[in-house]
Amino acid sequence: MKAKTKQTKCEQTNSLTQVNTTYARICVILLALNFCVTGYVLTGVLKLQQEALAQTTTPTENTEVVAVPLVTPPTVLETLENK
Repeated sequence: MKAKTKQTKCEQTNSLTQVNTTYARICVILLALNFCVTGYVLTGVLKLQQEALAQTTTPTENTEVVAVPLVTPPTVLETLENK
């Protein structure tokens, strides 16, 4: 009888120390899917940004460059002399 109890104890400890790899495989698959979806979304966002940037930087035909003269503010001495 002692031999049978030892076997059941060994079987119980072996079943507790066995690792179920199914959950780990599922996690790896989910991480891979997450990586693919994230890459796809980022690629789409970058394309949209590039298109928006290209539309804003293209000049139109009616654009004119207007030169604005630079006006320097008066110095302290000039303001005192004017008073």
